[in-house]
Formats: sequence, structure tokens, C-alpha cells
Amino acid sequence: MFRFWKKKNKINVVVIGNCQARPLAQKLTAISGRVKVTAIGIVHLLKNEETDTYAKHFLSADWIFAQRVMDNYPCTFVRSKELKANWGNKVVVWPNIFFRGYNPELTYIRNANRSPLRGPLGDYHNQTILEGWKEGIKPAEALRRHLDIEYNREQYGKIPEASLSELRMRESDCDIEIADYIAKNQSDRRLFFTFNHPVAELLSETAKNLLHWARIPNDRNHSSDDFEPLGQFCPPVNPWVVHELGLDPPVADSWCGVEVVKIDKEGTETGKNKRFGGLEIVETYYRIYDANEDAI
Repeated sequence: MFRFWKKKNKINVVVIGNCQARPLAQKLTAISGRVKVTAIGIVHLLKNEETDTYAKHFLSADWIFAQRVMDNYPCTFVRSKELKANWGNKVVVWPNIFFRGYNPELTYIRNANRSPLRGPLGDYHNQTILEGWKEGIKPAEALRRHLDIEYNREQYGKIPEASLSELRMRESDCDIEIADYIAKNQSDRRLFFTFNHPVAELLSETAKNLLHWARIPNDRNHSSDDFEPLGQFCPPVNPWVVHELGLDPPVADSWCGVEVVKIDKEGTETGKNKRFGGLEIVETYYRIYDANEDAI
């Protein structure tokens, strides 16, 4: 259902989603002076006990911009189908902006209690470095593997296209799409810091699509994406991907992450932001894996 708004009225919007929700909300208000974001729900922090609280937000909202959430998600009131059933045409579903095309080697490691094992890139780990540690090769050799184009082609060559296909499948039941934009522009510039942390450009594009769907005026000249809200963790683009897409060569000694101040079996303690060299980050991961060998 399209709505048309009197010029003086603010349009109340609730945004629901993962770590992308808050920066997306910021983009909405940066692009349109008509939008007032009245609530933001971060799905992995929400519990069913908050159903009534958010029902009040949903009731007073003109639009609910909700990221796609599966039917089996533990917090039931943010599931996409349930939102649509309860709140009807005011719900606009947007996709999880996810693409493994730039760093197909990134992965997660979880402890026995299912909590993520943290490291210099937060929850993210480099599969090549992990496999090197498992095989017992030296850090310098693991780094050499990571930089080897043919090794990466063999190990990860099918992942980028499969990831884009999966995104298209997942957004097929969303109200707006982003996969075509990624496919069109992925070779021109880097669009993701990690597979689930898009650059500000993609957040802006998603916000514009949501506003267009809701017929909310785009009345602000917002063109600057200098601030990157999701850019804390940023490994170099995989060397094979750089070769395939014709991107600028990666800087091997430029891994943006956080310092590791404590490593033991109780967990890894991290500190302030830090830029790592290639060998330094491999050696840091090796120390973390040595201390948590039983959990890996």
C-alpha cells in the first residue's frame, strides 16, 4: 500500500535487523528529513519477553523496515512472516546484506559453549591461517599460502558466485533487493569489509530503496559516505579475488582489527583498534589457537 504524506508531517519508522540496522537507520534520516526513527531492534539481542514493548512501537509506526528473519528464529515477534501477519502492509522486508565475494576465506570458530572465539579481527578467522596451524606449518608459510593466487582459487574459487546466488535466493521473498547492485559494482570498488559488514554505500542504497518503496521523499542531498560505521574489521581483499576482479592490489601488511591483550583458555581479551602486518596477524592467530587447542 503506497502512502502520500503531507509536507509538514514526520513519518515514524521502526527499523529491525542485525548489526546493519542501526547504521541503516542513520542513513534513512540522513537521506530524508521526513523520517523519524522511533525505535531500533537488534534481533540477536531481543527476547520474546519484549514482545509487548515492541508492539507499542509497531502500533505507532507508519512503517516497519524489517530485515528478513527466518521462521525458526528464537525471538518469534521479529520473524518476517509474523511481522507481516500482525502488521500488514506497513512492514517492508529488506535482505541481510551479505556477500562472501571479497574474502571467501573468512570463517567463524565457536567454543564448546557455542560462543565465538575472538581474535584480532573480532569474531572472524582466516581459514587458510587456521588450516596452516592445524597442519603445523610455520606462520610465514601460512602467510605465503594466503597470498598465493592459485591456492586461493583452488580452495575458495566457487564461493563468490555461490554467495551471490544465495543472496538472490534469500531476497526473493523480500520487498527490496541488493544483489544486482552488488553484482554490477563489485569490480569497481570494495563493497564489503567482511561478509556481513557492507560499506556505507550499500547501506545508503538499501535506505534509498526502502524510502522509494514507502514513497517517502528523498529530500536531503546526502552524498558523503566517508564515515564507515561497520568498518572496524577489514582484512585485505583475497589475492585471488583481486586478480579475478581487477581490483587494486591488496596491501598484505594492512589488516585492520583490534589489539589482543590477553590469550588463554578462558577466552581472548581484545583492546583498541590496531593495524596489523601480515606475519604479525598470522602469529597472533597461532597463539590464540595454541591456547585453545582443545576447543578447535
